[in-house]
Amino acid sequence: MKNHVLCSVAAAIALSVYGACVTGGIRPYVPGPPMICHQFDIGSAASLPGSESEINQYDRKNLVQDTLALLTDKT
Repeated sequence: MKNHVLCSVAAAIALSVYGACVTGGIRPYVPGPPMICHQFDIGSAASLPGSESEINQYDRKNLVQDTLALLTDKT
């Protein structure tokens, strides 16, 4: 009987939280096409090649070194 009550309480709490999230408009942010596929302005910040012509000419052997060079305390 005790397990039945605990399961009922847990189910009620889970449904309440789910309902609050759905009706409250809380949605998790999932990276997708707007974040990955669309260009955005980064100003004068350095980045890895992004245009099609740059990617085709980029030597991928330098990818790790170039990425680590961008990930500094100055960037």
